[in-house]
Amino acid sequence: MNGCWRGRAVQALASILVFAPTVASAAPLAAAAGQSDEPGAAATAVSRPVPAPVKRVPPRYPRLAQFQAVQGRVKVCFTVTAEGRVEGARVEAVPDSAIDEIPIRRKIRADFRKASLAAIRQWTFAPRLVDGRPVTTPNVCQTLQFRLR
Repeated sequence: MNGCWRGRAVQALASILVFAPTVASAAPLAAAAGQSDEPGAAATAVSRPVPAPVKRVPPRYPRLAQFQAVQGRVKVCFTVTAEGRVEGARVEAVPDSAIDEIPIRRKIRADFRKASLAAIRQWTFAPRLVDGRPVTTPNVCQTLQFRLR
């Protein structure tokens, strides 16, 4: 979107950081993969250690945030089902708590959360594979970035 804001062109862009999905805790993956610290533990083949995104929907940049020239980032954690769907999406962190001191910025922060959750719920993944079979993966996290260009 192009528009004029205080005499300069502003383009809003909601982007997805290009990091691979992270799993909040490696312990469940290690246990599922048979990589325990116990001697003699049998290892099983893991074909895909973390879910791989197949369809990514970028979040919509909130209009108020664009008008106020506010940028931000939101960390969302969720579960990827064995079918590759997103379930239980929740906002884990929204940095820059200083913006909460101004009431209009609180609204913008809430808009970032809503836009992030709406986008993540539309994503699909190639699920994690254990012994060639898809399995549910809890605590997968993605960071979505809202920035103006």
